[in-house]
Amino acid sequence: MRTLLLSATSLATTLLFLVPGVVLAQTVPHDFSGPYLGASLGALTGTGTIDLSFDNPGDKKASPARVEVPILGASGTVSGGYNFQLNSFVYGIEADGTLLYARGSTSGLGYTANERLQGLLSLRGRLGLVNGPLLVYATAGVAGGNGSFDIRTQATQLSTDATTASSAGIVYGPTAGIGAEYALNDKVSLTAEGVVTSLSPLTATGDNGKSGGPYTATSRTNDFNVRGGIKFHL
Repeated sequence: MRTLLLSATSLATTLLFLVPGVVLAQTVPHDFSGPYLGASLGALTGTGTIDLSFDNPGDKKASPARVEVPILGASGTVSGGYNFQLNSFVYGIEADGTLLYARGSTSGLGYTANERLQGLLSLRGRLGLVNGPLLVYATAGVAGGNGSFDIRTQATQLSTDATTASSAGIVYGPTAGIGAEYALNDKVSLTAEGVVTSLSPLTATGDNGKSGGPYTATSRTNDFNVRGGIKFHL
């Protein structure tokens, strides 16, 4: 998660220097206070980590103890929130809902695995600094959504009776990121944001099949969502 958060920080720093003169000249801060609604599109990358615990250590055979599944996808987010502003400082709260098409799969000797993340809801606080029409901020809070995974391992290629471990359900955890917002006028602003989310585990049981044995699979997902969009200040 630390690596993903550093990526988000780099994104916000880059955005700051894309606006000509923002760093070089201090100007009267734009007023970002009040309620707003927004929408954005983005891309998500992440990793699903599946840990396998075997009931009998001798049943492990050729199966790995840990499988990492790369996740890629697209996102669409709607958001709403309220800003308070004191001179150049802005603080507030934001809620958003994100529809995701994010999934990944991997395979190796004796196993195949899949990860999916369908959607997330989050509630986050925001704290930022205004320089002219530009707001740069940090955000943190909690997120929850719908995830699923499955993994099939076989003790040998002849283990035709192996069963798949799979689970689907609500996952939740901390989320944090950094973003920038540029006011076009009093009512409309453009946004860019990078958010890291670390989600709680899902657990399932399976069986290696003939010459193998039962095992427990635990999946945890970390993701990084980069998105850009528009906000309407009411």
